[in-house]
Amino acid sequence: MGLVQIGNIHTHPYNKDKDIEGQFLPSDVDLSFARRFNNIIRGIIVVDNKAIYGIKFHDKFGNKIDMLVIGDK
Repeated sequence: MGLVQIGNIHTHPYNKDKDIEGQFLPSDVDLSFARRFNNIIRGIIVVDNKAIYGIKFHDKFGNKIDMLVIGDK
């Protein structure tokens, strides 16, 4: 089919008692996986059972990648 993987997105659970920005940070496990497959970007979506709080992208070192995500209007 000629498909090429350009990224991987996964979720982190929202925790109301923690700073929201910190909840987008990749864990050590996330970074380990990112380094094994280092030619794609990673996205983390913070969610709970009622809402999506956002998505942020990072490289294999955990550095934030600014990206514009456009949804349906």
